[in-house]
Amino acid sequence: MTNASSAGELRIGVVGCGGSRQTFGPALARLHGACPAAFMDVDIIPARLWAKQARGARAYCDFDEFVAESDTHAVIVASPPDVRAHHVAQLLRAGKHVLAETPMAPTASIGLELCDLARRSGLVLLPALPLRYEPALTEAEQRVRAGSIGEVRELRCEWAYSSAWSERKAIFGSWPAALLRHSIRTLDVARRMLGEAHAVSADIDRAGSHRRGGNLANLIVQHDRGVSVHHIHRTSRRARFEQYVLTGTVGMLELAAPAAGALDGSSVFFLSARSAGSHNHETSGPFCDPEGSDRTDCAIDRLLADFVRTALGNASPRVTGYDAVAAQAVFEAALVSSAEGLKLTVTAPARAAIAAV
Repeated sequence: MTNASSAGELRIGVVGCGGSRQTFGPALARLHGACPAAFMDVDIIPARLWAKQARGARAYCDFDEFVAESDTHAVIVASPPDVRAHHVAQLLRAGKHVLAETPMAPTASIGLELCDLARRSGLVLLPALPLRYEPALTEAEQRVRAGSIGEVRELRCEWAYSSAWSERKAIFGSWPAALLRHSIRTLDVARRMLGEAHAVSADIDRAGSHRRGGNLANLIVQHDRGVSVHHIHRTSRRARFEQYVLTGTVGMLELAAPAAGALDGSSVFFLSARSAGSHNHETSGPFCDPEGSDRTDCAIDRLLADFVRTALGNASPRVTGYDAVAAQAVFEAALVSSAEGLKLTVTAPARAAIAAV
């Protein structure tokens, strides 16, 4: 699928080197079958720091120069949301495989165009959805397939953030992008567990202010096989908190992350199982990588490994850009539902993305 180096390694570049270094840096450094080759950021300092750490990699502050000169086969795009779609499109046109932070584009329709461009070009466009690679969630899926909780009827997704964190996002105007990013991830989990979404009702604080108390977003989504409920709110706790509860006909599974969780690549999830009518929990975790090392970011390790295998043509991806587009389209319907106070069906981009998948 790509022309890798003579050593068989995929040369990887990164666009947007600020927060992405913390998210992807450790996993990229130990990634097999690939090597960091170039880093680009409008602020050259983080690009140079990462390039120095990678040894032999080049640093750029101009995107066009990066595309024209960097000897890369694939690129991680973690640039700001307002320029991300442009960067993804230009890299695809230059023949590069792309792993893109979500949202990949400002709208689902534009995201769908990017996916179609990648498919026509025979290139990989993989969205950064680390929950797809979270080992505790994989274990939960295996238990669901084995029938341990019966037929799944509901998924409850809860994300809690400190008031200070959400207020900073609101002050600097980055709350809408953060809300979209988080919602895409939980909606993708819901699609994975319950099938495609058909209708949504929502109440969303688009400003992220304190005027509406602790609730930031509430979504109720009807799927092929049940209902998902998504609740994002503030908490007095300093650390963020994630929780996913799958309820079936004969039991439930609960995944809880008392710290940053898979959003930042920190796999600290615990999995609890309970039978219907019982108060006893069977708890396992925290989960780590398959080699049993003490890493805390194995979801990101697995995401990058999937990207490399797919770009080299050795496997099919676990998730595609169309999956991210379908989740984003559901959230766009939720925004309209919240504004108009109506229950809405999912939009055309979601149906087109579903058909493509």
